[in-house]
Formats: sequence, structure tokens, C-alpha cells
Amino acid sequence: MGDFGCGACFEGEPKAAWDHVSHGQGAWPKIAGDYAFEVRVTRCPTCAQAFLFIQNEGISWSDSPSTWYETALPVTAAEAAGFTDGGVSVREAGALGAGRRRLESVENTGTHWEPALVTPYNREVTWATGEFTVQRDIWGHG
Repeated sequence: MGDFGCGACFEGEPKAAWDHVSHGQGAWPKIAGDYAFEVRVTRCPTCAQAFLFIQNEGISWSDSPSTWYETALPVTAAEAAGFTDGGVSVREAGALGAGRRRLESVENTGTHWEPALVTPYNREVTWATGEFTVQRDIWGHG
């Protein structure tokens, strides 16, 4: 799988690793983004491992809940530099999944939105491997 991360960000239970990575270092400058799509780089607060953090919102146009799909992919310093300086398109990040483990998260309320209620979000986090597709528009519009 390669030499990435530490025990806190790249081993053990996926939810614990996700919580650790999502509280990473830095200002999380946006690399790419548009409506309901963002890509940022974060770093493990323990070992400073860089992660490409990809978020897509699956907006429900009906009365059902919207869903957030998020990926935290560990990247080398050279890969992080290529993505942040624009030399490499973030859409190419999915090919890196072929040789390394990443965190995948799906989050939603599980119920339709009601303004009078505060509904806690449900988050499912798993370890994943293999190539994946980075889409700017997960509804198939572009």
C-alpha cells in the first residue's frame, strides 16, 4: 500500500482515522471547487501526512435528504504540490487510489429536512482501495 501516515491517520478503525484527519492542520485552502464540489489538502495533526480531501454533495431535488460524499486520499509531497499548483487536475486523483488505501465517508440526515427540527447527521466511514472517479457534478450534468 505504500508508506503513508501514522497510527492515528492511516491505521485502525476508519471513523477514528476520519475524525483525526478531518481535524487536520492548516487553513485547508481550496484547490478546486464549484457548486457542491470542493477539493482541499489537509494534513494529519500528528505526522503531517498530506491528504487530498474531496467533497461532493448529492443534492436531492425531492423531499429526501441530500448526501455528502467525501474522500480523504493520502498523497505524497510531490503529488500535493502538483494538485495545489494546478499542474495536475484533481480529476486525475482517482488513479492514485489503485495503489493506496483511502478513507471514504457518506453523510446524510436520514430524514427529509424540516426547518423546526435539528436532525443529527449520520456518517458512515470505511477504508477503500482501488481507482475511483472524481466528478465535479455527481448527477451526470458535466
